[in-house]
Parts: sequence; C-alpha cells; structure tokens
Amino acid sequence: MEIKFKTAKLKKTCENYDLARKKWGEKEARAIIKRLNEMQSADCIADLNHAPPTRCHLLEPHKRGIYAVDVGHPFRLTFQAISESGELLGNIDASQVKCIKILEVTNYHDD
Repeated sequence: MEIKFKTAKLKKTCENYDLARKKWGEKEARAIIKRLNEMQSADCIADLNHAPPTRCHLLEPHKRGIYAVDVGHPFRLTFQAISESGELLGNIDASQVKCIKILEVTNYHDD
C-alpha cells in the first residue's frame, strides 16, 4: 500500500525512531514503525486484518471512514482510505484500498 501523511511533521516523527521515541515512548515508537512497515508491505487494508495483533478496524460512525490499528495500549494509529490522487474514499471495501493517509497517533478513547 502507498502511505501518505496528514502533515510533513507527522511523517518525519513516525518514520524516525528517535523522534517517535521522544514523543510517544520506546515501546510505542517500535510499534509505530513496525505497523508502518506492515502497512507498506500489504496490498490493501484487508490484508492487515490477517496480521495479528494489528486489530485493524473502522471506527464508530461518528468518525466515518477512519480506521485504526493498535500500536500499544492506549495508542492507536489512525488513517483514512484515499485514492492515489489524495481524494477521501470513505467507507469502501477494504480490499479495494491501495492508498492511505495517516492522520495521527492518538488515544481516541479519551475523545
């Protein structure tokens, strides 16, 4: 899958172990980099469901079209399905999604 990021700063932080460790801690930094590698290696979002313990899932309807994967309790890596040109796809068949945009690393349970 092709991976894009919401911001250049987020991309830099997620892809650099030292920056990620400073922001989220060592355990989460390793998990974030591991998840990004798994996502990049996958052909589509549907492939992530077969790679435990990612727990790739769509979030509740109030956050329609946003997926999450575990990166260490309570943090999740959230992302949206997008077209190759960057347009939001919304809720479509996960086997059709070949490009994603990373939104944030967050504890969305506190929202």
